[in-house]
Amino acid sequence: MANEIINLQRTEIEEVEEGFQMGKVGSSTMPQKRNPMICENIYANVHLVKNNASLGLEAMVQEHERDMSFWQTEWRYLSEMCLVFSAAIKMMSQVMDQMIVHEDNIKRNLNMTHGLIVSERVMLDLGRYIGRQNANEVIYEDAQKAFNDQFDFLDVLLADDRVTKDVDEATLREMLDPARYVGSCVQMVDDVIKKWRK
Repeated sequence: MANEIINLQRTEIEEVEEGFQMGKVGSSTMPQKRNPMICENIYANVHLVKNNASLGLEAMVQEHERDMSFWQTEWRYLSEMCLVFSAAIKMMSQVMDQMIVHEDNIKRNLNMTHGLIVSERVMLDLGRYIGRQNANEVIYEDAQKAFNDQFDFLDVLLADDRVTKDVDEATLREMLDPARYVGSCVQMVDDVIKKWRK
């Protein structure tokens, strides 16, 4: 989760970010920066925990009766892992409570390819009329044309008789709306929230 927020907070994506308030320092040299410092700390802590897991695996091998050559290591790495991981969980909880979501940037990023992001849906729906393989070939050609010539995907589809023979413009517009192509995501999120609340 922390790594995902680090990536989504990058300037060129900027879909979510850690909570911000005046006075929070993001960089010692660039005042405009709002770096995900807490998530970077969480990520570092988790790497420490993962690294210590190898000690745990080695300590599982015992010579005859369990002697102190291995359990001595447990005195250090187990307590350290618990402390570091509990700190990471506490910080992650804080990040999730204060996270800022930039919905306009999410929409901008979804529309960056001018409809190509949902070409799969167009191909699958068109497949009901002309067959899956034929639809794959048609939409592949149209998608590559839209990408190479920097056309809006809808315009390319509307100019293709192989598509408009079976699908009208209103249906194409609906197909190209990313918000209408989320599959089971809503149910999956609801299931996770329900499980978490229990």
